Amino acid sequence: MIPPTCISILSLVCSIIIGIEGGILYPRASKTRDLQYLDGLWHFSLNASASSQELSGNPNDKDIYLMPVPSSYNDILTSSEGRDHLGPVVYQKRFFSPSTWTREKRRIWLRFGSVCYSAKVYINEKFAFDHSIGHLPFAGEITGLVNDDENTIKIIVDNTLTSTTIPQGSVTTLPGCGKYSALRLGTQ
Repeated sequence: MIPPTCISILSLVCSIIIGIEGGILYPRASKTRDLQYLDGLWHFSLNASASSQELSGNPNDKDIYLMPVPSSYNDILTSSEGRDHLGPVVYQKRFFSPSTWTREKRRIWLRFGSVCYSAKVYINEKFAFDHSIGHLPFAGEITGLVNDDENTIKIIVDNTLTSTTIPQGSVTTLPGCGKYSALRLGTQ
């Protein structure tokens, strides 16, 4: 069993930013910028091979869950398989884009607050961008990939720790008092 301190945690917060300028700063609505938040329930699978399929959410699909975003799937899933899972997982959500976004030729950016550790983002089954720095916000322009109507976003997230990823920390508490004695980086 993997110690809970070594489990990478996913905190996925994303929004679609419509406006004249894109960037990593926290998005704010204005006269020239619309926001559409994509938090809420997403279809989710621990099965990375599901990345090539539509995640239907059909109750007969054993490995498809409705996952709240933002959250840590390691904390939400009750099975040891989900709680201790390391490796790629798939998130998918459908969203509608107003026709004014493309009619007015606005630039469309997708921003994530944090994904642990790496992410590959697909819009309507086409690769959009990726990220592999871990817990930092990131964004990518998706203007050319968005339809006037319904769109599908799929994210393959991998929380595998390697020799090039930032190690997860562990905290040791002093016996009997509950105070932290040290913050130790790395695995046990």
